[in-house]
Amino acid sequence: MPSPESVQIRSNLLAFKAAQGQGAPVPLSEQRASFDVLVENYVGHPIPLPEGTRVGSVDVDGIPAAWIYPPDAETERVVLYLHGGFYMLGSPKSHRDLVARLSSAAGVRSLLIDYRLAPEHVFPAALDDALTAYRWLLARGTKPEHIILAGDSAGGGLTLALLQTVRDQHLPMPAGAVLLSPWTDLVGTVESRTTREAADPINSGRVVNALSSFYAGTEDAHQPLISPINACILMSVLTKSFWMTPYKSPNTPKPPMFRSN
Repeated sequence: MPSPESVQIRSNLLAFKAAQGQGAPVPLSEQRASFDVLVENYVGHPIPLPEGTRVGSVDVDGIPAAWIYPPDAETERVVLYLHGGFYMLGSPKSHRDLVARLSSAAGVRSLLIDYRLAPEHVFPAALDDALTAYRWLLARGTKPEHIILAGDSAGGGLTLALLQTVRDQHLPMPAGAVLLSPWTDLVGTVESRTTREAADPINSGRVVNALSSFYAGTEDAHQPLISPINACILMSVLTKSFWMTPYKSPNTPKPPMFRSN
């Protein structure tokens, strides 16, 4: 059964969705500031981090980031978390509570990076920053089998793009990945964009399709590093192997996103 806070957040999100496109446009800087405190504004009070959580700033080869440590965290294992926000919004501040709770549940520390955002920084800036963070962990002695990638929404799509890039650059693969409602189709071809629109409490398909161009820039949004739904992935945690079919054209029939034996 959902908590009262969850019901309240969903109600406010639906109201926000209904109001999209009405009134004067809000400057992007204001949208980002509001997004950073979205949840606490909706529930009416700040959300405390799990008891004993420590948060520390760190520079990841020029990328601002935050280490999040739950009490008695496993020191060798780490979650590299990529936040959501349409590649335009979000920061360690907006996702600190979520990542702290995931870290607490898993008993490991998490690295939450503040990757560059569109439209100031279009593709592949966010992907470059994610790759830099992964390389940074490896360079500091973190074993790849002790790294889990994770992300929500745009961060989930970015996680899939990072997996492709790690594979293509012949870097050691991480132990696995966790995707929370990943944004994998920036072209807007999936049927659920329209058939499930009423069930989505955040955005309409029209808004999502419009926002995608800010990240893709002049690149073809069909390509798998931007729309990972166009990459066919077979993952084996045991062999650390990922296979993806090469991108052909928008008219090529799309393979299933995941295959398993």
